Amino acid sequence: MSFALNPKAVQNGSPKTRLVIATNHHTAPGTFHCDYESRLLSESNKVIGCGSSRNECIEGDNTKAFFLAVIEALLAVPVASEMELVSPLQYAVRELSRTAEQRRARDYVKSDGSLLEDHAAYKRIDEIVEAKQIVLSARAPQGYDEMRHMKELKSELRKHPKVGPFGVAS
Repeated sequence: MSFALNPKAVQNGSPKTRLVIATNHHTAPGTFHCDYESRLLSESNKVIGCGSSRNECIEGDNTKAFFLAVIEALLAVPVASEMELVSPLQYAVRELSRTAEQRRARDYVKSDGSLLEDHAAYKRIDEIVEAKQIVLSARAPQGYDEMRHMKELKSELRKHPKVGPFGVAS
């Protein structure tokens, strides 16, 4: 798993970005694993970073892949960046729309009293966001361009191309 950030795209400071994440799960008999592709887009909709779990087997469902993609991207972006996550995973988007303080105040517990699924991932995301002073928001995909990016990422997941958008073997 890796995330590559185009250094030229961030040399003039911390950009306002959107992280578009597509996940895919595989349920062959006796297995349950998933993978992801992600693209970090600039305000002008240009790809400035990419992440992938190619050639890796992530045990679990789509949320496992989603959280790995988010954490890798957060670790790669500069301090004080502004990142908007775009994903069709409604429950993850809903929870990440809350602040770290709100999640901590509830001790990572849902309204029914049970612990949030993937609570460790939420805690890790909160730690990174606070340490790097990142402004993080989340929402579902909207509009033609974002739906197109999602479709392209899903297609890449299914094909597993050998070369990423920066021409570097992934």
